Amino acid sequence: MADEHLVRPPQPTADRETNDRRVLLASLALLVLAPVLGGLLTFERIYSFTSIRYFALPVLAAEILFLAVAFQAGHSPARAFARLSVAHKSAWAVWFLSALAAGIWVAPVPSYALLHLMITVAHALVALAIWDTLKNTTGKNDNDLVLAMICGIALFAVATWAVLFAFRNDPDFDWLRVGFGVSHVRHLSYFGVLAAGAGFGFAAYRQQGVVWFVAMAGIAVGSALSLWSGSRAGVIATLVSAVVALALAEGGQRIRAFIRMATGFLAGVLLSLIWIPPHSMWGIPRILGVVQKGGATIGEVASNRDLLWLEAIRLFRDQPLIGYGEGQFRFLNRAGWPANHPHDVVLQFLVQWGLVGTLAMIVVAWHAIPHSIRRWQKPLPRSLPALCALVAVGAEGIVDGPLFYAYPTLAVGILLVVLGNSDAGPRPKAPGVRP
Repeated sequence: MADEHLVRPPQPTADRETNDRRVLLASLALLVLAPVLGGLLTFERIYSFTSIRYFALPVLAAEILFLAVAFQAGHSPARAFARLSVAHKSAWAVWFLSALAAGIWVAPVPSYALLHLMITVAHALVALAIWDTLKNTTGKNDNDLVLAMICGIALFAVATWAVLFAFRNDPDFDWLRVGFGVSHVRHLSYFGVLAAGAGFGFAAYRQQGVVWFVAMAGIAVGSALSLWSGSRAGVIATLVSAVVALALAEGGQRIRAFIRMATGFLAGVLLSLIWIPPHSMWGIPRILGVVQKGGATIGEVASNRDLLWLEAIRLFRDQPLIGYGEGQFRFLNRAGWPANHPHDVVLQFLVQWGLVGTLAMIVVAWHAIPHSIRRWQKPLPRSLPALCALVAVGAEGIVDGPLFYAYPTLAVGILLVVLGNSDAGPRPKAPGVRP
């Protein structure tokens, strides 16, 4: 009797649905507004290194605000964590403790390692809170999150284009580092591949209305961002996600799906040519120039990324178990040119987390896989947009570092939640699918 006040009474159905909607609206707002706020609040006319951009503090602040809303609505990450299996709980604990140990005792700059770790933890808490919410609304709202991500990236793309165009005649503007939420022109493609990949996933369905419009906008704007930024890896990753979407589309709809995808990509090509910044590192001309130049060695083809890969392998061999902590590659790198990460997501994880943390994180991410595999037994799986977006960012991650940066990492966590969101009951058709 003395502990009765500690037991939380069950919420009435109407109150629970209201709280679910509140958290879902907050998550949609986070995905839509975080990229453009990150750009606006970190932009400098004359570029300089700032912690607010490097650590993506505006995105982190938006995540903390979301977590406050989720906690108030009863969807705390702790409740979601309690619903995980013992294996997944253990994997989370092993990952966190090993990363914390590396940050405290191994990292050359512990303050950076621990702050990076806290940002990663924030991403994980947001994903857990959203997962807990979706468990109450399975099949109704998961793809709304993917659509919100596309809208957020489109808004970011428009804002980036407008700001850069406004400074087109400024002789002091740093066209290589940009500074609008990113620290290098090529980082714009990290946003582009997510939007394009998700758009291709939606385009594999017969969409209509708002969903059709957002899907085509995702393909066009996402492809344009990768092309505009001059990223070969981004363009290839975009096309890889299109192939996956086409392969998984219904057999009788593949021709129509191909037409939709090709139309969206062509629109992206045209968008990227409207205005190309006055620098040789931008646009389709840069991509064609590099391809035409070719290369006789892996280093020439990969723009000397092989030096970073070899350096990351050396570091991993020296500290294979728990790594050096997050964000430490820049302080350990002796490859001859500065880089925040080794331009390969697997090597990035092995350097920062070692074998212990990396394997634990694989177990955590694996939570989404069995549920998604079950869906491929049915036509038109709802998880296809999330899967294609993950394929796109994963393909680019082979030769680049999108998961070093805040918003792409946050988006990947939420996409994994969408991919793994399922229940035993029947699922409705994908949004906008005609009967």
